[in-house]
Amino acid sequence: MVLTRAQLIDLVQNRYFAAIDDKRLEDTLTCLAPDCVWNIYPAGTRLVGRDSQIRAAFEAAFERYPEMWHGNFECIVDVEAQRLCAVFDVRLVDREGRESKLSNAKIFRVEDSRFTHLDLYFSTAETVVEAPR
Repeated sequence: MVLTRAQLIDLVQNRYFAAIDDKRLEDTLTCLAPDCVWNIYPAGTRLVGRDSQIRAAFEAAFERYPEMWHGNFECIVDVEAQRLCAVFDVRLVDREGRESKLSNAKIFRVEDSRFTHLDLYFSTAETVVEAPR
Protein backbone atom coordinates (compact mmCIF):
# COMPACT_ATOMS: atom_id res chain seq x y z
CA MET A 1 0.00 0.00 0.00
CA VAL A 2 1.39 3.38 -1.01
CA LEU A 3 0.68 6.12 1.52
CA THR A 4 -0.24 9.62 0.42
CA ARG A 5 1.70 12.67 1.58
CA ALA A 6 -0.91 13.35 4.28
CA GLN A 7 -0.83 9.71 5.44
CA LEU A 8 2.98 9.70 5.70
CA ILE A 9 2.94 12.87 7.78
CA ASP A 10 0.15 11.46 9.95
CA LEU A 11 2.13 8.24 10.52
CA VAL A 12 5.18 10.20 11.65
CA GLN A 13 3.62 13.00 13.67
CA ASN A 14 0.29 11.71 14.97
CA ARG A 15 0.99 8.02 15.39
CA TYR A 16 4.73 7.59 16.00
CA PHE A 17 5.81 10.75 17.84
CA ALA A 18 2.49 11.15 19.67
CA ALA A 19 2.86 7.58 20.98
CA ILE A 20 6.45 8.29 22.06
CA ASP A 21 5.43 11.46 23.91
CA ASP A 22 2.62 9.56 25.66
CA LYS A 23 4.97 6.63 26.50
CA ARG A 24 2.74 4.17 24.65
CA LEU A 25 5.41 1.64 23.83
CA GLU A 26 3.26 -0.86 21.93
CA ASP A 27 1.69 1.89 19.80
CA THR A 28 5.16 3.25 19.07
CA LEU A 29 6.44 -0.16 18.01
CA THR A 30 3.46 -0.90 15.75
CA CYS A 31 4.76 1.88 13.48
CA LEU A 32 7.94 -0.16 12.84
CA ALA A 33 8.47 -3.24 10.70
CA PRO A 34 9.76 -6.28 12.65
CA ASP A 35 13.19 -6.05 10.94
CA CYS A 36 13.48 -2.27 11.26
CA VAL A 37 16.99 -0.79 11.38
CA TRP A 38 17.61 2.45 13.28
CA ASN A 39 20.85 4.41 12.92
CA ILE A 40 21.53 7.20 15.43
CA TYR A 41 24.05 9.94 14.69
CA PRO A 42 26.48 11.31 15.81
CA ALA A 43 26.54 8.54 18.43
CA GLY A 44 27.16 5.87 15.80
CA THR A 45 24.52 3.61 17.34
CA ARG A 46 22.78 1.00 15.17
CA LEU A 47 19.72 -0.79 16.50
CA VAL A 48 18.31 -3.79 14.64
CA GLY A 49 14.95 -5.42 15.28
CA ARG A 50 11.74 -3.83 16.52
CA ASP A 51 11.08 -6.45 19.18
CA SER A 52 14.61 -6.68 20.53
CA GLN A 53 17.11 -3.83 20.38
CA ILE A 54 14.67 -1.07 19.42
CA ARG A 55 12.16 -2.11 22.08
CA ALA A 56 14.90 -2.17 24.72
CA ALA A 57 16.14 1.27 23.65
CA PHE A 58 12.64 2.77 23.93
CA GLU A 59 12.09 1.12 27.32
CA ALA A 60 15.35 2.64 28.59
CA ALA A 61 14.54 6.09 27.12
CA PHE A 62 11.04 6.08 28.64
CA GLU A 63 12.56 5.19 32.01
CA ARG A 64 15.28 7.85 31.74
CA TYR A 65 12.96 10.63 30.52
CA PRO A 66 9.54 10.66 32.18
CA GLU A 67 8.70 13.76 30.16
CA MET A 68 9.18 13.96 26.37
CA TRP A 69 7.88 16.31 23.73
CA HIS A 70 8.49 16.33 19.96
CA GLY A 71 7.07 19.18 17.88
CA ASN A 72 7.51 22.08 15.47
CA PHE A 73 7.76 19.59 12.62
CA GLU A 74 8.97 20.55 9.17
CA CYS A 75 8.61 17.67 6.72
CA ILE A 76 9.91 16.89 3.28
CA VAL A 77 7.97 14.04 1.69
CA ASP A 78 8.72 11.86 -1.34
CA VAL A 79 5.48 9.94 -1.90
CA GLU A 80 6.81 7.89 -4.80
CA ALA A 81 9.80 6.66 -2.78
CA GLN A 82 7.74 6.43 0.46
CA ARG A 83 10.31 8.54 2.32
CA LEU A 84 9.88 11.38 4.78
CA CYS A 85 12.45 13.63 6.39
CA ALA A 86 11.32 15.50 9.49
CA VAL A 87 13.18 18.29 11.25
CA PHE A 88 11.77 18.89 14.71
CA ASP A 89 12.38 20.16 18.22
CA VAL A 90 12.64 17.91 21.27
CA ARG A 91 12.22 18.67 24.95
CA LEU A 92 13.26 16.01 27.46
CA VAL A 93 13.10 16.06 31.24
CA ASP A 94 15.04 13.36 33.11
CA ARG A 95 14.25 11.80 36.50
CA GLU A 96 16.26 14.51 38.29
CA GLY A 97 14.27 17.26 36.59
CA ARG A 98 17.06 18.30 34.21
CA GLU A 99 15.75 19.60 30.93
CA SER A 100 17.37 19.05 27.53
CA LYS A 101 16.32 20.85 24.36
CA LEU A 102 17.35 19.48 20.98
CA SER A 103 16.76 20.14 17.32
CA ASN A 104 16.83 16.85 15.43
CA ALA A 105 16.26 15.41 11.99
CA LYS A 106 14.94 11.94 11.22
CA ILE A 107 14.63 10.18 7.90
CA PHE A 108 11.90 7.54 7.62
CA ARG A 109 11.67 4.78 4.98
CA VAL A 110 8.22 3.26 4.73
CA GLU A 111 7.01 -0.07 3.33
CA ASP A 112 3.55 -1.50 3.91
CA SER A 113 2.67 1.45 6.18
CA ARG A 114 5.55 0.76 8.60
CA PHE A 115 9.04 2.15 9.06
CA THR A 116 11.73 -0.17 7.76
CA HIS A 117 14.71 2.11 8.25
CA LEU A 118 15.24 5.16 10.45
CA ASP A 119 18.17 7.59 10.44
CA LEU A 120 18.14 9.98 13.41
CA TYR A 121 20.48 12.97 13.63
CA PHE A 122 20.77 14.54 17.08
CA SER A 123 21.85 18.14 17.52
CA THR A 124 24.07 17.01 20.37
CA ALA A 125 26.64 14.29 20.86
CA GLU A 126 24.92 13.27 24.12
CA THR A 127 23.32 9.90 23.59
CA VAL A 128 19.62 10.04 24.32
CA VAL A 129 18.85 6.59 22.93
CA GLU A 130 21.43 3.96 23.67
CA ALA A 131 22.05 0.50 22.29
CA PRO A 132 21.12 -2.25 24.74
CA ARG A 133 24.09 -3.81 26.49
